[in-house]
Amino acid sequence: MIRQRRRALTPEQQRRFGQQAAARMLRGPPVVLAHTVAVWR
Repeated sequence: MIRQRRRALTPEQQRRFGQQAAARMLRGPPVVLAHTVAVWR
């Protein structure tokens, strides 16, 4: 589901979303970090 939505985004939206996710990972607790990394693989 997440993968399909990501594919539907434009490259610009993907880049912005990736930056937001990276910033969120840096701020978030280790559990969120591990989960997000698992999702992005």
